[in-house]
Amino acid sequence: MSKKPTSSRIREVVFGILSFFLSLLFTMFSFSLVIGSTVLNKNAWIDSMNRCGYFNDKTTEVRNKLRDLTYASGLKEDFFDGVVDEIMVTEDTYNYIEGYFEGTTTVVDGTAFRQKISVALDDYIKETGQKASAEQVSELVKQAKHVYTATVSFVGIGAISVYFLAAKKALPFVLAGIIILALGLIAVLFFCNKWKHRAMKFYYYATAGAFLANFALALFMTVNKGAKNINLEYRSVYNFVVSFVNSVNVMFWICTALFLLLSVALFFVYRRLFYKASKKSST
Repeated sequence: MSKKPTSSRIREVVFGILSFFLSLLFTMFSFSLVIGSTVLNKNAWIDSMNRCGYFNDKTTEVRNKLRDLTYASGLKEDFFDGVVDEIMVTEDTYNYIEGYFEGTTTVVDGTAFRQKISVALDDYIKETGQKASAEQVSELVKQAKHVYTATVSFVGIGAISVYFLAAKKALPFVLAGIIILALGLIAVLFFCNKWKHRAMKFYYYATAGAFLANFALALFMTVNKGAKNINLEYRSVYNFVVSFVNSVNVMFWICTALFLLLSVALFFVYRRLFYKASKKSST
């Protein structure tokens, strides 16, 4: 059996290295695409919230937090149940997320809540005949608004808003750069191989490598049950995070399936072209 010339072996190594880098680019592209369609996508946040009943749970949590104020101020226990409703929580959360993604705000706007509680307090004082100064009412409204906005907000995301927005703005350029580099490597592998089955072989290697990377991450997330083992203060946030991470995991499984199909298809194309090249060289 004759050995390959040294130049052929060197070319094989070089193209193998290029195939490895192409695999990295494919992997980076899939990771960036998943992050862009989930973590950096406000619609993905809202969808996860709707799926896990976030707004209903959050409304209950806000009422429970505000109930402590009723004991301290002498209000009836269910006073805030008539002030806070799911529609208000939903609208304020929508606006909060919208502002966060647009970079206009990192806090919940409690204006509607403040107006509603002010009216409710005035009505309550008139109905019960209790005496309260304007300063006392103002202080209670202030405390209640603080509790409301703090409970509806996502703890900690305000501190990373600068980095979040930077990543969101940079993502299209990152994807464009990956696509350009990947197309360049694809062109090099295609035009620098006289026999096209060799180019298909390296494409197969690259897509198979991307499949393994996505499969490893998706399997890791599945085995570790996503985010079910985390500890969070609020049930609503816990359910949202679990639902959100599960959706990210599903996206990685989709990428895994796509790269698997692509690598299998390229393998059959490679074998078909290899057979034709072998048959042609033997004649």
